[in-house]
Amino acid sequence: MNEISKRVFVLNIILSQVIIYGTGLLIIYTIFPDIKLYNFWKVDFNTMALVTVVIGSGLLLLLQITFHTFLTNEKLFDELNVVIMEKFNLKELFLIFLGGSIAEEFLFRGILQSELGILITSVLFVVIHFRYYKKFFILLEVFLMGIILGFTYAITSLLWVPIVCHFLVNYLTAILIKKGYINIIAETNSTT
Repeated sequence: MNEISKRVFVLNIILSQVIIYGTGLLIIYTIFPDIKLYNFWKVDFNTMALVTVVIGSGLLLLLQITFHTFLTNEKLFDELNVVIMEKFNLKELFLIFLGGSIAEEFLFRGILQSELGILITSVLFVVIHFRYYKKFFILLEVFLMGIILGFTYAITSLLWVPIVCHFLVNYLTAILIKKGYINIIAETNSTT
């Protein structure tokens, strides 16, 4: 997988985000026509929203660190994540994670959660991360992240709150990986 060029990765990332936005818009216009797009982009920096960002981001980061501290790398290993960390620098990851956070939170918290609730939306959040289908603990982590992100939106009704939380956990985790505080390489038992 490491032989895939950076350009192909970027095109795949952009395509996946376009698909997520397109799916969201299709759902709004066909299934949930009462949802108004302009409601998603309210920006209110009230105290509750800011506290929710801090607590939500902290819980998400604590979840990441807990999983990486108490589970073996083999249980959390994903080759694609390793390749992404190797191919992209932190400035590029900033943009990748920001775009992904906006797209995913638009669909899951902004559209689906308002109609399906936190639990079902968190299950669907796991489904979109299907590449981890053989990795139970990664799927569990994604589910728990979906629950936390769902509560940040339920508490504030502001889409920017789960977007910021989602972005921060991804970006801060990438920094911890790049600085060597979190190891995502599966350990091999080689005998020589």
